Amino acid sequence: MATIFNNLTSTLANIRPANVGDRSSLIKERRLGLRLPHGWPETGKVDWCLYEGSVVSAHGSVEQLAELPADVRGMPAHVWSPAEDTLLTQVTLPTRSRSKITRALPFALEERLIDDPAEQFFTFERSADSKLAVSVTQRSKLQQWIATFDDAGLSVQSVTPVSLSISTLVNAWILHCDQDICWLRTGPMSGYRCAILAGHPPYMLKSALRDAMEAPQTLIIQNPPEDFDLEAWEQDLGLEILIEESTFWEAAESSSLPLNLLQQEFTPRRQGGGSRIQYLPAFYMVTAWLIGTVFFTSYEWWQLDSEYTALHDEMTAIFKKTFPQEASLIVDPYKQMQANLAQSSSLGNSDSDTSFLSLLGAISPILGRSGTLTLKEISYQADKLTASVELPDYRSLETVKNSIGETGLAYSVRQVHQKEGKVVAAIVLERK
Repeated sequence: MATIFNNLTSTLANIRPANVGDRSSLIKERRLGLRLPHGWPETGKVDWCLYEGSVVSAHGSVEQLAELPADVRGMPAHVWSPAEDTLLTQVTLPTRSRSKITRALPFALEERLIDDPAEQFFTFERSADSKLAVSVTQRSKLQQWIATFDDAGLSVQSVTPVSLSISTLVNAWILHCDQDICWLRTGPMSGYRCAILAGHPPYMLKSALRDAMEAPQTLIIQNPPEDFDLEAWEQDLGLEILIEESTFWEAAESSSLPLNLLQQEFTPRRQGGGSRIQYLPAFYMVTAWLIGTVFFTSYEWWQLDSEYTALHDEMTAIFKKTFPQEASLIVDPYKQMQANLAQSSSLGNSDSDTSFLSLLGAISPILGRSGTLTLKEISYQADKLTASVELPDYRSLETVKNSIGETGLAYSVRQVHQKEGKVVAAIVLERK
C-alpha cells in the first residue's frame, strides 16, 4: 500500500500540462488567437483573431494588448510567437528520462547556440524517428511575453512558434505568404521564416531543399505574392507547385499544435473547465487508489474472519474432546479451556507432593515407557490419581506395578478384568 501511495504522490507531483497537440484542451466554442511580430513587445502590431468553433468571426491588429475588445480578453488564448525568437532543432540522447534529458540538452546543443545555454529555455517532444524535437527560446524573452500577457489580463494557454502554424502533408511542403513575409513548414517539428525578394523563391526555401534528406514532391503555396510567376518558380525549384487561397488564421485553425513553449515553470494556471481537464488523470488515479484500498482491506478482513472461524472451530473441537462433560454448553472455548486447565493444575495443594500435577509427573514416565499400555481415562480426587489402563496381558500389568513400586508411591489396582482379549485395570496412586 505504501508503494502505491508513493507512486501516486510522485505521479501527482509530475503531472504535465495537457497534450499540446490536443486542441480539446482549449475551449473550442470561443477562443482567441494572437500572432506576435518580431521585436514584440517593444515594436510592432499584434494580429488577433476570434474563433467561434472553427470559424473566424472577427480579427484585427492592435498596438497594445489592452486595446483588444474587452469581451475577448478573458477567453482562452493561443499565441503564435515570432519564428526568429525560437530555434527548432533535433538531437538524439541515450535516455528516455525527462529529468535527465532536461539536464543534458544545454550541453548537447551548446555548440549550436550563440548565447549562454544557461540563459535559454529548452522544451522537447519525441518525434516519429525517436529523435528529440527541441525548441530553444531565450528565457528572459519568454518571461517578458508572459508578464505582458498577465498585465493585459489574458488567459494564454499555449505559445507556439509561428513557423509551425501551417499544416503538414506527406511528401509536400507548405509555404504560407503574408505580403512579403513567408513561413515554410517542412515537417512536424521544423519550419522557417523567409522573405520573398523580387518575386523569386526565398533563399531559405532553396537551402532547405538542398539540405533535406527527403525532398518533397510538391510545394503548396498559400496566398502567393502579386508578382508570383508559377512557371519560373517550378523551373527554379524543380518541383510541382500548387496554389491555395487561405488566410493565416484559416490555415492556423486547420493545423495541430505540436509544441507548447509553456512547459515546466512556465506552465499556465488553467481556469475553470481547463483546470478540471488538466487534473482529470489525477482524479481517476485517486479514485482507482481509493477503490483498490477498499477492495484490499475488505479482502484482508475476509481472510482474517475466515481464519478466526477456522481457529474457533478447531478450539471448540479440542475443548469437546478434552472436556466432554461440558460439551453441551460452550460459550467461549478459549476462556473455558483456560479455566478448566487452571482448575486442573490447582487441584490439591500445588506446593505439595499430593497435587494432581505432582502425581501425574511421577507416573507419566512409567506410562510412556510401556509401549503396550493404553491410557483410557485419568481422574483426580482426594489427593489420589486414578488411571484407567488397558494392557495386553497380566504380565504387562505386573511389570507396570513393579515400576510404580520403585517410585515410592502407594498404589492399588482395582477393577481388574478382561475385555476383548485385553486386561483392563484402574491403578490408584497416592503419596505415602
